[in-house]
Amino acid sequence: NSSGTTTLKISNTKGELATITLNINKRLSSNTYIIDYNQKTIYVNSIRNRTYTLSNLKNNLIYNGTLKVYTANNIEITNNSGSTLVGTGSIVENGGEQYRLIIIGDFTGDGNINLGDVAKLYQYTRGKIDVTDNVYITAAKIRKASTVNLGDVAKLYQFVRGIINQL
Repeated sequence: NSSGTTTLKISNTKGELATITLNINKRLSSNTYIIDYNQKTIYVNSIRNRTYTLSNLKNNLIYNGTLKVYTANNIEITNNSGSTLVGTGSIVENGGEQYRLIIIGDFTGDGNINLGDVAKLYQYTRGKIDVTDNVYITAAKIRKASTVNLGDVAKLYQFVRGIINQL
């Protein structure tokens, strides 16, 4: 399970030769997160802390070479301080592939789960704001159900207030 390049030379009975070069890249993986290789997302579906840092992300990913992280606005996060926040919508790049980060409860995308997320989620469930980006809608599914409703708002509020200690 490693990266590399190999070349295959194949000939048929007529002596015709074909050369095929295969580039094999070890994909980004995790024992903690759900990585969807088709949708190109990394889903942090369980969280205990109300902030999510770059070191949280890096410590729970298995990657080859360099891991680059960008804000949702595609600005590279160059400060590798462990306390730098990353949020829903951030872009993670490794091995030429880009993935969008989804953090359960981080509905605002700032990496800080607080009353701002609760308020925005409440507005969304009441139809006051429109959110169409699936990464934010997935982050809002606090109950891990197929739809988002006031039950998600209530559970997120309980987490933010410390009534429950994990999402």
